[in-house]
Amino acid sequence: MISEKSSNQISMSVDDIIGYINIKSINLTSNLMQGLDNTFYLSHDYLRGYSENGEFFLDFEGDLENNNNPIIYSRKENININYLRINDLIEIGYLKNTYCYKINSIKDNIKNNKYDLLIKVYGDNNKNILCKRINC
Repeated sequence: MISEKSSNQISMSVDDIIGYINIKSINLTSNLMQGLDNTFYLSHDYLRGYSENGEFFLDFEGDLENNNNPIIYSRKENININYLRINDLIEIGYLKNTYCYKINSIKDNIKNNKYDLLIKVYGDNNKNILCKRINC
């Protein structure tokens, strides 16, 4: 989890940071961004500078509080998808709340699949991580 001090310092300089994403099973903690579109943070870091890896970001129309099937985007360089497993837990700090999800499946195609959170990972072989919301 991002420390409160560093999170507050970053938040003061960048309005697009809305929280964090934490996947303990692969030792991943990262900022969670939300921009004005769904392309900017694929190639920019949290300080809005160019980055080949980009950042994790919530769909520009997304909202975790209302749980309307939100989508988080990332590049494969940010998440080692080969080490993720079904039932791994994902914790997302969003605004002033914490939301927890369990990975249900990792698929190439999401057609006709239900999910409470979708993480779209872009790379050589795009993958979709479908998650179910659970109590933290």
